[in-house]
Amino acid sequence: MATKEFLSKQTKIAQSSREWAQAEYSLKLCIGSTTPIIKQMWSISSPHLINKFEKVTLSMNTLDSWVDTSKLNEDNRIEEICGRGFSIPSAGLVFSVGSLKTDVPLAFGRTYEFMMVKAAVGRSFTINLDSIDSGKLSQPKGFDSVYLHNNSPNTYNHNYLLYESAQILPVYLVHFELDPNLEEGIHVQLCDICQESKATLYCSADNAVLCVDCDEEHHARGNKLMQRHKRVGISEKPKRFGNCAFHIESNVEFYCVTCMLPLCVNCKMIGSHSTPETSTHIFERISEAYQRALSEAAEPDALLEQKKNQLKQFLVSIDDRITEVKRNAEQVEAKIYKILQESLLQLQQETQFKISTLISTEFEIKRQIEEIAWIECFLKYQQEILSPAHFMVSWGRHCDMRSSLSTSEEVNELNTIFPDIKLEGSLHVTTDTAIRSRSGPSDAQSLASSTPKTSSSKFRVQLFNRHQVGSLDKSPSGALRQMVPSKPSDALKFSSALNMPSAKRSSRGSEDEF
Repeated sequence: MATKEFLSKQTKIAQSSREWAQAEYSLKLCIGSTTPIIKQMWSISSPHLINKFEKVTLSMNTLDSWVDTSKLNEDNRIEEICGRGFSIPSAGLVFSVGSLKTDVPLAFGRTYEFMMVKAAVGRSFTINLDSIDSGKLSQPKGFDSVYLHNNSPNTYNHNYLLYESAQILPVYLVHFELDPNLEEGIHVQLCDICQESKATLYCSADNAVLCVDCDEEHHARGNKLMQRHKRVGISEKPKRFGNCAFHIESNVEFYCVTCMLPLCVNCKMIGSHSTPETSTHIFERISEAYQRALSEAAEPDALLEQKKNQLKQFLVSIDDRITEVKRNAEQVEAKIYKILQESLLQLQQETQFKISTLISTEFEIKRQIEEIAWIECFLKYQQEILSPAHFMVSWGRHCDMRSSLSTSEEVNELNTIFPDIKLEGSLHVTTDTAIRSRSGPSDAQSLASSTPKTSSSKFRVQLFNRHQVGSLDKSPSGALRQMVPSKPSDALKFSSALNMPSAKRSSRGSEDEF
């Protein structure tokens, strides 16, 4: 853990701030539970590191990553990271995006220290971990990182190998604990009468939960008045709206639409929302706000659905473009092979660059689709286990995250990568893009060390079949949504909806040696 002396010099983040809310929701999402509660939070981004990061990572794809500080080595103590950045060995450092994987499950009653960093992964060169020794990887020229692809993903988790310290910016340091009282829907409720058996029914007249045997004795064999009591399944038991976070003794009664916070009467009369500054805030009854949120949460977000469909179209275009690039390469190969085997190697290098670039973009698009499905799945999970008050807090943060994810961007690789390999008189393999830029040898030639030096007859088999990476099923977007689970035990298993590998590519053979 960071020392008290170091923490005293850092800027504390206010618990009521938007930064705190967004970081806490991001942490809950990555751990896959609503129990993490941030106790303290500091901003640890120095102006020196920010300027260095922005200068190097301009226009790069940047992702948030949570780092367990207890796993950092001596070369990367927190005090040193915040002063000069991460110390990265020649083999690079791995940063994870998405679900956090811990060696030991997080426990209640302990304080954990994590750091949130921004990792500028940029253009990633994709490597299959099953066939490559990651300890011997080096960053190819023309790429900003290495994406470590796992053939059997069952969670939204992606690992990137970075080699440049300037591409990693430490942003926040947080201390958090797990609150077991938040996930009320997870715990087994015992019968209010016998206090032994699992309760399965709820009686609103008695305001009690009962097991089957006690319900039989208490209601079915009771007097006529008792027999008229209406019972429902325990899952239909009305949820408590909970107590106010600022006035523990008071029940939540209102919801501030402006602040996205549940409030009690004291908050409005003498608390945070009794000031002139909050007089224009919009208030709703918590019950009405909760029903409205449930109604909105039940409907797919139009902007996210639009982006999901757009991303799927990009995947189709990339898949077709890869096929065109391969076809173009085959045509050029036929000409080169007649003249000189050495020229064929140049073709292999250029094709490797194009396909690797498109494949890297394809994985990034899939990651974004998985991310959208991931957060929507987590929302369903929270609806089941959170009290209305806690759900409304998470709902506001979820809306913020939805908004940040709904912005669509163009896929630049579809405008820069074309099947334009040509044969010039000197048997130098080039592209239309390289000819226009005249910026020297193509970056693809830096991949020579990883390009197989094989005969022409094996070129397409060993090179092209290495890229049999699956793409999304071209079914309607609703199919993916229907496959997203809603139970906590299944919350991180929706990656199967991505159909990896796709039938389109797997039909090329079984030599999947990416």
